[in-house]
Amino acid sequence: MSTAVLNHRIKANSGANHASKASASFWFLLAVLGQFIFAITIASFYGLTALRGGFMAWNQPLPQNTVAGNTIGEVVLAGLILCATLMSVAGAFHLISRMTDAR
Repeated sequence: MSTAVLNHRIKANSGANHASKASASFWFLLAVLGQFIFAITIASFYGLTALRGGFMAWNQPLPQNTVAGNTIGEVVLAGLILCATLMSVAGAFHLISRMTDAR
């Protein structure tokens, strides 16, 4: 019985490999930037209006309006918005840590 042996390995097209890595890096960059931009948007709008005491400005983007004098409701809503901001930042850092682990 005879055995055929291939001495040369078939290499993947380096151009396709480079394009794939470039598109993955571009997606990663856009995803992380999007997470940070979203967190900055949340923090700047809600944070600045809260510092100014303008909780009624929150009525514009929210589906249900805030009620004047409802301090507990405003504090709970502010806590939820803070958590949303922190989750967005944490999501971006999670993507960064996963990408560095993959390399």
